[in-house]
Amino acid sequence: MKLTLALDWTPNSMHAGILVAEAKEYFEDNGLGLEIINPASDNYATTPAKKLSQKLVDLAIAPSESVII
Repeated sequence: MKLTLALDWTPNSMHAGILVAEAKEYFEDNGLGLEIINPASDNYATTPAKKLSQKLVDLAIAPSESVII
């Protein structure tokens, strides 16, 4: 299974668990492909929550206020 994850900010220590798991190939070892989307790739034009709502990614890390309607 292939998943895409939109980060909320440039990769940093808050993403350490995900980045370490990717580097140690834990996802691949368990049948998952993970593509990590850095928000700088579109110059922060689209928020992670917006990418998720537009189905551009499968998962997103976003601030809690992103889910308030």
